Formats: sequence, structure tokens, C-alpha cells
Amino acid sequence: MKVKKIVLGIILTLTLFMGMNITKVGAVTADTLVVHYHRYDDRESEFDMWLWTGDLEGATYDFNSSDSYGAVATIPLSGTDFNGVSSIGVLLKVGNWAEQDIGTDRFIDMTNPNSSGDVHVYLLQGETFISYVSSDTASCDRNSYIDPEECAQLIEVKLLDTYFNNSLDVVFNTSISVTSADIVVLKEGVPVTFTGFTSGVSGILDLNEAVDVTKKYEIQIDLGTEVVTNIIRVGDDYDSQVFQDAYNYDGTLGAIYSSTETTFKLWAPLSSEVELNLYTAGHTTTTRSDGDNTAEVHTMSYLEKGVWEVSIPGDLHGTYYTFNVVNSGEKVTDIQDPYSLSLGVNGLRSMVVNFDAINPTGWDSDSGVDGYTSPNDSIIYELHVRDLTSQAAWGGPSEYAKTYMGFTVTGTSYTNVNNGVTVSTGLAHLIELGITHVHLLPTYDQDNWNDERNMAFNWGYNPVNYNSPEGGYSTDPYDGSVRINEYQQMVMALHENGINIIQDVVYNHTGNGSGYSFNQVVPNYFYRLNSDGSYSNGTGVGNETASERYMVRKYIVDSVEMWATEYHIDGFRFDLMAVHDYETMNILDAKLELIDPDIFVYGEPWGGGTIALDYNLQAGKNNITNMPNISAFNDQFRDAIKGSTWDANGTGYVTDSDGIYDIMKGIEGSVNWGWGLTSTQSVNYVSAHDNLTLYDKLKAATGASGYTKEIDYQARLANSIVMFSQGIPFLHAGVDFLRTKGGDENSYDASDLVNQLSWVRKSMYEDSFEYYKGIIEIRKEYESFKMVSETDIESNLTFLYPTGNGMIGYNLTKNSEDILVYHNGGESINDISLPSGAWTLIADRDLAGLESLGTFTATYPIEKAETLVFIRGEYADVIASPIHEVELVLPEITNLFNSVYEGATFNLTSNTNIYEYTLDGTTFNTVSVPSTTVALVGLEAGTYNIQVKDSKDELSEVFVLTIREKIVVEVSCEDDPDQDKCIVDPVVCTDDQTLIDDVCVDIPVCTVDQTLIDNTCVDNVVCTTDQTLIDNECVDNEPEPEYFDNTGCFGSIGNNSIALISLASIGGVGLYFLRKKS
Repeated sequence: MKVKKIVLGIILTLTLFMGMNITKVGAVTADTLVVHYHRYDDRESEFDMWLWTGDLEGATYDFNSSDSYGAVATIPLSGTDFNGVSSIGVLLKVGNWAEQDIGTDRFIDMTNPNSSGDVHVYLLQGETFISYVSSDTASCDRNSYIDPEECAQLIEVKLLDTYFNNSLDVVFNTSISVTSADIVVLKEGVPVTFTGFTSGVSGILDLNEAVDVTKKYEIQIDLGTEVVTNIIRVGDDYDSQVFQDAYNYDGTLGAIYSSTETTFKLWAPLSSEVELNLYTAGHTTTTRSDGDNTAEVHTMSYLEKGVWEVSIPGDLHGTYYTFNVVNSGEKVTDIQDPYSLSLGVNGLRSMVVNFDAINPTGWDSDSGVDGYTSPNDSIIYELHVRDLTSQAAWGGPSEYAKTYMGFTVTGTSYTNVNNGVTVSTGLAHLIELGITHVHLLPTYDQDNWNDERNMAFNWGYNPVNYNSPEGGYSTDPYDGSVRINEYQQMVMALHENGINIIQDVVYNHTGNGSGYSFNQVVPNYFYRLNSDGSYSNGTGVGNETASERYMVRKYIVDSVEMWATEYHIDGFRFDLMAVHDYETMNILDAKLELIDPDIFVYGEPWGGGTIALDYNLQAGKNNITNMPNISAFNDQFRDAIKGSTWDANGTGYVTDSDGIYDIMKGIEGSVNWGWGLTSTQSVNYVSAHDNLTLYDKLKAATGASGYTKEIDYQARLANSIVMFSQGIPFLHAGVDFLRTKGGDENSYDASDLVNQLSWVRKSMYEDSFEYYKGIIEIRKEYESFKMVSETDIESNLTFLYPTGNGMIGYNLTKNSEDILVYHNGGESINDISLPSGAWTLIADRDLAGLESLGTFTATYPIEKAETLVFIRGEYADVIASPIHEVELVLPEITNLFNSVYEGATFNLTSNTNIYEYTLDGTTFNTVSVPSTTVALVGLEAGTYNIQVKDSKDELSEVFVLTIREKIVVEVSCEDDPDQDKCIVDPVVCTDDQTLIDDVCVDIPVCTVDQTLIDNTCVDNVVCTTDQTLIDNECVDNEPEPEYFDNTGCFGSIGNNSIALISLASIGGVGLYFLRKKS
């Protein structure tokens, strides 16, 4: 076939004239990376690059120029993380990952720069191949990946894409211009005429008949060198009715095996080409020398409804395979089958599976333990595969530690040399404890960042291949058959010992969004997206799946059906169940019911963020009643028992008696709490793998620095409430011997040392383990703990309301049983008044089981943090109620001062609540609201002999209080003018009055010949010229003094002179004499 080429970029002179590859003779270290990128659709300007190296965080790099080939990015390496590295990872993307060209990681070889220190690479739309030169050799085969330095990128003539738009017109794109005469549209092989297009590299064809999207449509275009035929797909509006009508498919997908041929079916509605790659190994020679690097490639044919298929003759069991797809002209290679039943190491290649050739001996007769049509009959124990056997004290074969096979080892035990205690471990522990179901944290194939050859601990909530067991828990992750066989052996071992198995499933998100196999085949179909094209994140881990879409729903339902059928799984726990729609949950539950009515489903009725699904459609708390056969974790009951999960120091009923009425609602199965229609919808628990272990939580809430007996008893009380309530009891593995993770509340990737079950610890707290064995035995024995309907519960559960702080009691009478249960979350012991008759005790806070601890009547003492369980007994067996050795706390008045002055308030304080008090030792006053403080007011001067009583009428010692008489000392206003007595309101007089001695007196009005003196009018006195008026009396004037002697120079001046003024002036003195006029 003749192929048109566009001459690429730079022609290397040395290559042309000397016939050698210049990159072989380059500089030792690259200092510049130059990336050339070409797209057939001319959209290079929309793309940028994500570059990274090693474990370092990547970054976005833009194309900053162009050449004849396309966009160019020139990146100096000096001073960056890329300086001196041997390879650089590259992904081509649009913005915030709205689109990618090639969804797989590629790596640029930086070890052969040219003489200038530059590494030039050429990338082409849809091609995974990386070219390092600008011309091709004649024999270049880019699919071989053998010698990339001998091959450049060919810009080929091709039909890039073709699809129906929302108007059901045909849209197409080619790399060269064509005319309408070059185009033929076929419907089921029959030509269909069209209008609307004349010529160009792209166009829209308006078909001349109505489009039936359920039929197969193709387009043939003559490109000059060849005639290319493509499927005409419906556009990528996944939620449109047109898309759903065209592509919703109900048939089987994946590798459908038979001994004579295997048919491979892949749902790829957007693809124009699909290929199957077959390999003899699940790994390359780089991973291990016996790998396979060369694929046997088979072209797949379009079947219907977006499904492509090919049948390969022969027995292909154990053959590994991947798919290549071309979407919008871009080719993505080596994609795992979303329906993979097993895989090679690290999940990179799918494997064809013949279960009959793998199943262990006896598998056909294996089944779960029957009789669990009511989930309330179950007692669930949540466990991680590795945790059971990762501690050396487990005692099993080291090669089976941390694996599925660890569950098959029987009879293991551990003996503590310090205390001589021997305890069961591993499977033997599960059997001895008596639980009915093991809930395994996720066991399907995880994100391949965790190398299965040396796997680190991880909870497993990072799913990639949902239909295959995780290879890292098998003894040989390379062989896809081993993980299946060993998983089945684990299931058989549990079933043979009376234990059913529940699988934790995480369909709400994928561990790798863009790189997930389904997403590489049908980009973004599997996920909900934000308006900007980014993944919505209702899970809190980066993406959320769109279960409401038909093919996502089908995938989830198909997956759980496969696990129930091929692995005999007895139940499913859905992680972040509210991310799914409740219709999907109901559909899958109905499908599982047909396989085995004992299978039950439960999940977390919440998400991990804002869910991009209508709240009214979510499988959350708000819709539990719309999922009548689905159960959910009851976090309300959980937090009422132990305190807030999100506040380590938060307290609950078992630590401070709070929330009694919430506890009572939970005891009833939450049927009166708006939780569900029946008690079977409530999974009752206080701890799980998430957050603090129960022991660590109680330690934090009580402020303890280590183990205390109080914490031990509080933990027992917490799970005895769970065990003796209506609903499904759920225990976190190891809670039965006070499991601790050292306060780590999110140990998802912590070490085995943090997460493992410690058999050493079990040997230290064997009495706690024995207690849990006992309460499990009691629950399994009596139907009264397993009632389902609200009517049944209301008829057979009666609350007794015993006296005492923190006390709860109830009577159960299902099937003529007669059981009393008392819980004490208070801070003191109480005496229970038993109903009439004889009652046999079978559980207290130290011992529990079906053996009698004595039969009693009338009363029985209950201690702090204790649960008591009685069953109806015989009078002939009655013995005296025991007197518990407890520390009797007598009331004590704790005031530091014993005297106050008369009129003051005296706050009487005690170490216990004061119920009564006396001031004279005879007459007692009752306190309306008992408290440790009582205010005494109005006491007169004198001495009082005070005593207080507590709730048990215990009397304190006498406390002598002296009320002193208040002595009044007179203080003058002069010393303290601010006293009340010194403050007098001022007297305000009118205008015709005056203030005299703080009294307003009228002012007299005098005549013109009178004067007002001391507020009295007095007649004026007329004096002579030689008199002066003084105090209204005439007084004679004194004679004038003689100022001069009438001698000397001024002797001639007579007595009639009145003044002598001496004036100093310039040039002399002037004397002026003023004479008095006659």
C-alpha cells in the first residue's frame, strides 16, 4: 500500500551524507528537551504536556513554538529536576485532564542527546510510539518497538472519526480533502443516500431516511490510496436517549471460554477500530526473563450495540491478552479487559480463565453455611487478609503468612512464655470465637503502584480490576491461575468450619481514573464529571463512578454475580454506598437473591464528599426505606454508644452515661429511629477498620495513658450492647482482645506491625476474649435477640426503666423466651429490682455464656460499665444475691471555709450529689435537683451542725458552720461622703426666693429709699459732707493728714496744694504744681 507522507521537520545532514544515526554520537548529558507534536485535527494549541521523572511530582509544560511538523516545546533542563535523568515521563493532555492523547504512561529516553546536548522527540496523535529522528527507514515497523531511533513519525492519510450527532446527522473527519463522490454510507450493508456535503476534510451528512440507531451503520471513504470503512457511532452524549438506545447492551462481555475456542467481547461504542493482543505470559521480559514482549494481534469485528468481538480457535486457558482501540483517530494500546477474570503480575495483562481447570478439589460441593435468610442471624467479624497471619506468633508456615492460604492452616496457637497462657491463632481463633461471617477488606486486584512481588500493606480501597483476586495475596502473582485457586481454597476452609465470607466491594470509585481500563476504552463514561470536565469527587479520593448509567450498572451487577457464582461469596459490603443510586442496589440485590437467598448486602450509607447525583436518588440514609433488603452501618447508634467518631476525646454512653434514649432506640433495631423498615437494615457496631480502634478511642476519651480495667469493662459494655440489640451485630477483628493501632486512626497504608492481629496481646487479655465468646454464644442461642419486624419487636421487647443514673433495662419474650438485659453506663453501682420470679444470671461484666452464674430473686447489684443478662430460672435454684466488693464512697462535705457573716450565701459542697441536708441534725431538707452544690441563704447568726445525704441515704460527718453577726460601724459623711445617708437631694428655689439654711425664703421687695440687708428692707441713712456711710450708719471723717512742713525749698506751697508731680524728661526736670480750685 502506497502511503502519503509529509516530510518531517529537520533533515539531519549527517544522517543523509554519512548514513549514520547522529544520536548515537551525542553529548553525554542532555541539557535541552525538544518535543515535536502533530495532530491530524490541527488542535495542537489546545494541548500541553505533563512531564515527570521517578517519584517526583510532575508539572505542566506548554508548547511554546511551532515548525512544519506541528507544535514544539523547548525545555531547558539545567536547574530542574530533569537535569541528568535517564528518562522523562510524558502525557499529552488538555487543561485539567479534560482530554488525553494516549492514556498510558510513556517515557522519553534522555541518554542519547545530539552534539548540542538536545534530545528531539516526535509525537503523533493516536500513536504510542516515540520517535527520536526526523526521517524513516524503509523497513520501519513502529509496532515492534525494537529500535525507535530508526523510525520517525509517519503522518498518514486516514479517516479520523465519524459519528452521529444529536440530530442523527453523520459527522466525519479525515486527514485529506474528499468529495461527496468519495463517500458511501451503509445501513446493515445497504447504501443510504445523503445530502449536505460537497467537499472538504470534514463534513456533516444528512441521511435521506430516518436513522435507526439500533442498526449497524458504516461509512466508506475513498482516500485515494485506499478505501477506508468505519463504524458510524452515536456521539458521546452518554446520557442522551439516542446513545442509550444505540449502545445499552445486555449480553455477556469479556473472554468467553470453551475448550475449542474463546470469544472475546469488548464494549467500545466510541471506537472505530479494535484489536486483540494475545501473549504467552502476563509480563514482559523486563519484569522476568520468561515474559513475552510480542503480541499476536487479531482484528476484532463490530457486532452490535457498541460491542466488538473476535473468536480464536483452540484451548486458550492461561493465555494472556489486552486490547487496542482507536477513538477519534487516537490509538490506545494494551488495555486490560474491564471484565478480566484474572491477570498476570501487577494486573497489566488479562488472562483467559477456565474455572473448571483451576477449581480446587471438592469445589463443586462447596457452599456457604445455610440458614441466614435473616441477616440478624449473622455475627460479622471484619478482617484484612494479611492481618490474620502477618504476626510471627500466628505459628503457621511462613510462606502462607499474609496470603489467602493462611486461612487454610488449622490448629495454630501461641503460648506466652511470660504468663504461660496458650491461645488459638488464625483460622482456629475465628472458629473458637464463634462468629458466623468473616468480612474481608477488599481482595480484588488493586492499583499496580503496589508491586505484587513485594506487596506493602494497604487496606485495598484503590480498585483497578474488580473481577480478579489480588495477586499480592497469592503465593505466585505471576500465574493468574494461582490467585483464583488459592482464593477458592480460603473460601472452602472457612465454609468447612461454619464461617461464611463477605466481600468488601468498592465500585464507587477507581484507583486510577484516567488510566482505568474502562475509561481508556470509553473515555469518561464510567464517571460523573463536573461542568469543567474534571472528575466529580463524591468519594474524597479523586473520582466517583456513575452507577446510574446502564453499562456501569450492568458492570457492577455482572461483577457481584460473578463473585457469588464462581467464588461462593455469601455477602457484599458496599463502600461509600451513597455514591451509588438506590435503583442499582435494589437490582443487584434481586439478582443475588436468585443465586442464593442467604446472600445479603449492606454498606456505608454516606459518601466522602459532595456527590454529583441527585440526593433523592442516592443509596444513603435518606433512602434506606427505599432499599428494603439492603442494610446499612448505623453510625447514630455507634456514636451514641462510644462517643463521636470524629472527636477522639468525645464521650458516649459507656463513658459518661450520655444518650440513654438513643441507646434505647438502637436496642429496638432503630425501627423507631427513622432508620429502616425492619431491624435487619441496621448494622450495629462501635468500631471498624476506619478511625480509632475501640480500645484506642476509650483510652483517649478517658484520658488514660495505658490499659485500665475500667477501659476493658467499658469496651465489653459497648459490644454487649451491640450483641444484645435487634439488628446485625458487627465486630472489628481483634476488638475481642482490646486491639490497638497505637492511636493511628487512618492506618490504610501503615505497616503490618500497626495493623496485624497481635496474638501476643490476645494471650495478655484472654479473659476479654472469653467474654466475647460468651456474649456471641448467648446471642446465637436466643431468638429474642434476632427479631425483624417492628410489630414483633414492639410485642416482645419491653423497657423496664430501672432506677439509677445511666441505667437501661428491658425484657425479651420472643418464642416464649424470658430474658432480662440490664446495662449500666453510669458512674456508680445500682441495685436492680428484679421482676417477680427466679432469674438465672448468664452474663455479667466478667463472665458470659450459657452456663448459670447463679439464680436470684428480688434484687441484684449491677456495677459500673456492666451488662447483666438473666433468663427465667427455677425457685429451687435460688441463692442469696452476692455482695460485690466495691469501694463505698460516703458523702463528705468538702467546703474549705466554715464561717461567713450573717446575710451572706453559703455554697455547701459535697463529693457526691446532695439529696438531703440538715442544719441541726434533726430536720432534713430535700434538694429538688440533686447536685454536688447547694446554696444556703438567709441563715441567722449562730452555729449550725450540717450533714448531707446521698442517693443511698448515706449520711456525712457533721460539718460545723458559724454564721457571724454583722457589726455595724458608723462612718461620718466627712470620712465617707459617698454613703447613702450623706447623699441629699439639692433644694431648688424659684426666681423670687433665696436659699437660707437649706430653706427657700421669699425675697422682700424694697422701696427706692430702702436697702435689702440680710433679706430685710432697711431705710437708707443720709450723711453730712463730713460723714461717711458705713454699715448703714454715718461716721465722721477723720482730719486730713499734713503731707509737707511748709519749710525748705517748697515752703511757699500751701495746704491747698493737692499734688506734686516730678516728670523726668530729656534735658531737665519740670515741676508742676496743681492748685485745687475753690
